[in-house]
Amino acid sequence: MLAFLVVQTIDYILVVLVGFVYGVPHDMFTEFTTVGPKRSLYLLIDKLTDVLLYLFIRKHIKGLKVLSIKLQMVLCSLSIVAYTVMQILFGMVIKPDLMTMQIAVIFSWLFVLCLIAVVFSLFSVMTKAEKDKQMQEILQSENALMARNYQLIHADKVESAKRQHDFNHHLKVMRELVREQKIGEMSAYLQSLLDVPVREGAACHSGNDIIDAIINCKAAEADRDHIEFEFNADFHLPTSLSSIDICGVLSNQIDNALEACRVIPEGRLRKVIVEIRQKECFAFFTVKNTAAENPLLKNPELASTKMNSDHLHGWGIKNIRDTVERNNGFLLHEFENGYFVSSASLCFRLLDT
Repeated sequence: MLAFLVVQTIDYILVVLVGFVYGVPHDMFTEFTTVGPKRSLYLLIDKLTDVLLYLFIRKHIKGLKVLSIKLQMVLCSLSIVAYTVMQILFGMVIKPDLMTMQIAVIFSWLFVLCLIAVVFSLFSVMTKAEKDKQMQEILQSENALMARNYQLIHADKVESAKRQHDFNHHLKVMRELVREQKIGEMSAYLQSLLDVPVREGAACHSGNDIIDAIINCKAAEADRDHIEFEFNADFHLPTSLSSIDICGVLSNQIDNALEACRVIPEGRLRKVIVEIRQKECFAFFTVKNTAAENPLLKNPELASTKMNSDHLHGWGIKNIRDTVERNNGFLLHEFENGYFVSSASLCFRLLDT
């Protein structure tokens, strides 16, 4: 239906244009439906235009297949309405009656206004759908972070139980060495225990579960990639901020910081510092990271440069900006002393608990 509408529209437009070229605007429809040289030239131009248009847009036609059934039905309905209106208008235009022409012009204006309203409504629906998709991705990210945090807590408990079990064995061994008065062996055994390197990662206890989940997970991720990770988080005041907004800001800030550190060669300082605090009715999220160069010089808007856009690529900064604006806050990016600094604030109201 859409193709038929386009082909018919091109036919009518070329009828008018070729008619003006030949100087027969009033009798153009009769002129070009009569067998003769003019009709042959018109058909040649018309069909050549159709072919060229098809060659130009054919790679985009496949995009219609990915539309939902609902959008396909809307597109089909619009095509049918547009085709019907086009036929009526053309029938009115080719008539020499002045009143009919004026009605056709008014009807055209009304049709254009209605079409603009429909397109605006479609864009609004598509924008809302895109925002819903974006929110769903943030929710999935939040759920994954919470699940990962609980896995880390469980793993830490298992490790603590294992160490306690081993500690009891060590005490029994030392008790036997003392009983047998083997002081040399006892000293050597203690030294071997002291020589075992112990790496303990400090868990975050900010007062907010989602902040704890994000920082604990990102700290483990940084440790795996040999990136120093420091944090200072104090979020004990109950607020009206949703966990989705907190996750949308903080997780994206830290993800961007870790990504920037990964491109720094090992051997150089790779460090991320996170500071979270509350003051009056604002929550402040500041994330610093070492950077190979100042990213603001070549990319002041910090647009995504990733080629793969399957997941959240390109949405990080946009998510932060949208969340900050929605919560009447601010977003500031700076580069100072070799560190890139991302500072975001969210305005909240205290909850009476």
